[in-house]
Amino acid sequence: MLLIDDRIGSKDLAEPLERMGLSVDVTRLEYADVAFEGRGDDDKSVLVGVELKKLPDLVDSLRSGRLAGHQLPGLLKSFDYRWLLIEGVWKPDKRGQLLVPGRHGDWHLSPAGMSVSELQKRLLTLELRGGLHVWHSTSRFSTLHFLVALYRWFTDQSMDHHTTHMVDHQPHGFLEVSDFR
Repeated sequence: MLLIDDRIGSKDLAEPLERMGLSVDVTRLEYADVAFEGRGDDDKSVLVGVELKKLPDLVDSLRSGRLAGHQLPGLLKSFDYRWLLIEGVWKPDKRGQLLVPGRHGDWHLSPAGMSVSELQKRLLTLELRGGLHVWHSTSRFSTLHFLVALYRWFTDQSMDHHTTHMVDHQPHGFLEVSDFR
């Protein structure tokens, strides 16, 4: 069962996630926009929380300290695995300032006035020092697909059965190696 926070910004995820085959319950979550119980090593129960931020809200919460000062401590206390899922598109201008798409396909400076470097460094700190996995999604459609994949990864089998990282690679050349030297 996927729990979805009942507030604006999260609750609209429920219907499309149900259409994608997930069981959903819309409820008030103290921390995270999406939460569920998954399967850790040896089928041990683990709690997974996802904080969803659209780019303007992300920049505002970074600048105000709300993300690091309030939400991050709550996520760390409440969940075994935590994601910051950022939804939005941006790119740097020639000076490194944050550009966001306009309504007519043009790009303009983000009203937040944050540089791309500042945004990237803050996100790296949250991931490398803050205990969050950071995932970037370019659209609501991509967000939904990531949430389904994350949920299925944690619920289809126990964590210790995921072995993609443990493959014994034997490189093959296009010619057989000759015993003759």
